[in-house]
Amino acid sequence: MVLSVLNEPLRSIGNCELLEKIADTGLGEVYKARDRATGEIVAVKIMPPFRADNQLAFQRFARECRILSALNDPHIIRALDFGIDGTRSYLVMEFAEGESLGQRLAREGRLAEAEAIRLIAEVAGALGRAHSKGLVHRNVKPDKILITADGKTKLTDLGLIRQVETQHDLTRAGTVVGTPNFMAPEQLYNADKATRHCDIYSLAATLYMVVTGEVPFGGCNPADMWARKLRNDLPPARTLVPALSERIDRAIRRAMSTEPEKRPADCAAFVQDLTGEGALPTDPGSFAGDQPPSKPIPLQVPGPHASSSERTAAPTTVKPPAPPEKGVGHGEGDRWAMVLAVIGVVVAGFLSGLFLFVR
Repeated sequence: MVLSVLNEPLRSIGNCELLEKIADTGLGEVYKARDRATGEIVAVKIMPPFRADNQLAFQRFARECRILSALNDPHIIRALDFGIDGTRSYLVMEFAEGESLGQRLAREGRLAEAEAIRLIAEVAGALGRAHSKGLVHRNVKPDKILITADGKTKLTDLGLIRQVETQHDLTRAGTVVGTPNFMAPEQLYNADKATRHCDIYSLAATLYMVVTGEVPFGGCNPADMWARKLRNDLPPARTLVPALSERIDRAIRRAMSTEPEKRPADCAAFVQDLTGEGALPTDPGSFAGDQPPSKPIPLQVPGPHASSSERTAAPTTVKPPAPPEKGVGHGEGDRWAMVLAVIGVVVAGFLSGLFLFVR
């Protein structure tokens, strides 16, 4: 089979023979390949030639290799090699046969509660171990969770991961990183300061889709979606699936609270909420679907790219608006302000050519 990148035939790279294209990401195309030296089947991510001279993109690509190599976690795809072949940079990774959680949901619809908890608990364990090393994923969603042939999970595509302690984070202040429907509200405004609480929010949003079959905050325009996020206005999972247990419903709502401090302290605490090993707090206004948060959160509304789990907001240098004044609520005036912000960001993005959609 002849494969191509930007319509140029590509049969091999480095020491790998390319077999078939299996995925497309914002930092490159992914191929199933064979290592000619060992005969091992591997996955190869190749940076497009038109980004080869982009120093920031290259640094992200190289960092992904270093991070994956260092983690060595059974539920995170391992990195095996990294190199440059002509104008193309490439990353060789462990190949795992299977499908993404997003693909399974598209095929089967929502999953049973017990199976959903099992899968999410595995991912939570991997995320927790990454967090303990000072790493934040920033783009957890069903499409980034691989389910292997034996039913295990593996977290994929760590190209947007952030090293919390580093002085050289590659995300510029004011950029948007992640997938809007699954993204914590505070991550939209300040992705370079994303914490483990952002991953916990995204993991809970993923679980919401797994047990309901519905994308969280789906079916509305970007301005309405972000206004609803800020109001904790998410239909509880049990309103969509009445058979769900009260515990999983409340655990999701707690972890998707607008206020980070109201979420579980870490991934282990989230799993305890799900499995019944921990006592869920009942403070009114803590959870999504309850009362609005007690304090406003700065808002930067992204462009027209938040309607499905397949779309990710790639970094953009549009400057976020100033945070709202203390005590300002989210009434009709703020709604119009957000609509105007959407228009401004969209126009600025198209004029500057900064919008890049990442799957």
